[in-house]
Amino acid sequence: MLRDINPGTQPFAGFYASNPSHLTLLGDRIFFAAQTASDGVELWKTDGTESGTSLVRDIAPGRASSTPDSFAVLGSRLLFRADDGSLGPELWASDGTAAGTQPVRSIHPGVGSFPDELTRVGNV
Repeated sequence: MLRDINPGTQPFAGFYASNPSHLTLLGDRIFFAAQTASDGVELWKTDGTESGTSLVRDIAPGRASSTPDSFAVLGSRLLFRADDGSLGPELWASDGTAAGTQPVRSIHPGVGSFPDELTRVGNV
């Protein structure tokens, strides 16, 4: 185990297991979705060390989940779908920092555009 993201819970114990998913390499970091009791399912990153494994941003504040998925790499940014609780599921981008993790555009505000199966083709 690299890091216990959701300490005090048993592996595969339902909601409170961290259940990392969507592992995607960007530069020298792996980005993934994982859940904790305090933040819900959010965007995380790791450099392969315990100290280098951290939450990127709590996109849906508190225990709510932004449920990031459909990850794709474009240049130096990770593109993905997430729901911040107000825009609905929309396209987001991250450079690996909290400040650099923002919605790209709200296509259908309040409801969400539900982008899915993101795929890089050349430089787009």
